[in-house]
Amino acid sequence: MKSTILVVDDEDLLRKILQDFLSTNGYEVLEAANYAEAMELLDEAEVDLILSDIRMPGKSGVDLLETVKSRELNAPVIMITGQPEIESAADALRLGAFDYVLKPFRFGSFLSTIEKALGHKALLDGKQRLEIENQVYRKHLESMIGARTAELERVNENLRHEIDRRTAAQNLMRIQRDLGIRLNAATDHKTAAENAFNALFETNEIDGAVLLSLDETLADRLTIHSAGATDAFIRAATWRHPGDGLSVFRESPVYGAPLEVFCPDVVVALAGLPPWTGIFPIRHENRTVASLIVAAHDRRRVSDLTIQGMEVIASQLGGVIARINAQKEARIKEKQLVQADKMKSLGILVAGMAHEISNPNNFIMLNIPLLSDSWRDALPILEAHYRSSGDFPVANLPYSEMRDHIPELLEAVSEGAQRIRKIVSSLKEYARGGGADLTEDLNLNNVLDEALLLMNAPLKKSTDRLRVRRDPSLPPVRGSFHQLEQVLINLIQNACQALTDKAQPIEVTTRSDPSNDTVTVQIRDGGPRIPPDHLDRIFDPFFTTKRAAGGCGLGLSICAGIVKEHGGKIELASGPGKGTTVILEFPAAYG
Repeated sequence: MKSTILVVDDEDLLRKILQDFLSTNGYEVLEAANYAEAMELLDEAEVDLILSDIRMPGKSGVDLLETVKSRELNAPVIMITGQPEIESAADALRLGAFDYVLKPFRFGSFLSTIEKALGHKALLDGKQRLEIENQVYRKHLESMIGARTAELERVNENLRHEIDRRTAAQNLMRIQRDLGIRLNAATDHKTAAENAFNALFETNEIDGAVLLSLDETLADRLTIHSAGATDAFIRAATWRHPGDGLSVFRESPVYGAPLEVFCPDVVVALAGLPPWTGIFPIRHENRTVASLIVAAHDRRRVSDLTIQGMEVIASQLGGVIARINAQKEARIKEKQLVQADKMKSLGILVAGMAHEISNPNNFIMLNIPLLSDSWRDALPILEAHYRSSGDFPVANLPYSEMRDHIPELLEAVSEGAQRIRKIVSSLKEYARGGGADLTEDLNLNNVLDEALLLMNAPLKKSTDRLRVRRDPSLPPVRGSFHQLEQVLINLIQNACQALTDKAQPIEVTTRSDPSNDTVTVQIRDGGPRIPPDHLDRIFDPFFTTKRAAGGCGLGLSICAGIVKEHGGKIELASGPGKGTTVILEFPAAYG
């Protein structure tokens, strides 16, 4: 490309001479008669070199030089001067001019000076370009290093969590194994309860426990065993409501996850009750035979794994209590009936079978994930051996066939264990809630993303038409990330359960309303409507239409309580052909 040279001189003849000379030597030439014309051309065009007379009417060539330097233009400036202006030319050099030439011109040396100036310009441009490229590369490198560092930190954190989880799982499995051995030798409720309490306290996460069992031989049908619990807690657990005969903590849920009770701070201070109480159903043959009530001063200290372990312990206790009751019943009938011995054997066999099946099945369910992880970890090694050495036998079958069948076998074992578990104990996996400090400023889009991630599998099974619309300009709300996440998980789960066909949609929308400073989350499902007579009771505690499937009627009630604690409100609408829509509205937090 031709270099562009700007000639600035008030003499028309000189400009004409320079025009002809420079054009002949292959340069593009722009002309200006004074400072103002030169500035207009510099504003409009890219210039590689400026040739300027020192003396001009109005502003001089030195003024032009100072302006060029102040604008940080890379174009070199060569000053043109006569003999009397030599000192002015020297001043121009001090101000940053590349060089100066004397009139009349010696065109050979003049051309050499121009070429040097343009070469200098090329060097400056190259340097600037390299600096820009270097800056871009440095930022890119810093970004890559930052991303890699963050990824490594995340991986390390996940590894630490996984190690802790597996260590806790192994410890809990040992506790359950030892408990199973001790429970097999227990011959009365108190001994069974003491063995269970010892196992519970071995986790170092609970502060007290009470076992309430129904005993047919007592007038009030209530037997209590306790460990580490305060007198106030025991009185509250055993006190009966007039009329309904229920304790303060109510009875265990018929099916499903344990019931959680969170006492208000004032009750904790005045009555001495623990802040958190978990009530685990102890069941046998589709009826609740006892309640295992555990207490903790800090719910956050009780891990999800421990909660699952308590469910297993409750399951083990159910079998033991049933066996002990069956033994007592068999002994009584033995004195009265000729066939008492057969009845005793049958009662022991039924209760014992349930207990004996439950124990090994619990171990199966705990070990299946470890076996699945082991297979996934070993698979790359086996694949590499297969590619390098060819097929080889696994369990007397070719590896090329078994690599696809083993995950299916593990999945079948897991499904079978789940079915056994439902038949024996009808327990469901418990989803942790928890109190928290409501002072965190958070974005509901982030809370929604975490809830959708956790509900990914149920959503895929329930609908092919999930639509999520997020308002990118949501202001923050103040509260507990974990509690709001639990609310969204509960509502999304309800939406999944409401659908009867995968073609029915689930729509989740976030938006803000600057007019009243609120943030809204709306969850709509395309399932059948809620019956009108249920709408007024839908948020009442213990009201549920899914009790036979394990529902205890606390999900929406707890959600409403959490939303209220966050200063928000929850509304529900349902109509024919419109499905059900739940709207959560929270006040925006500003500063």
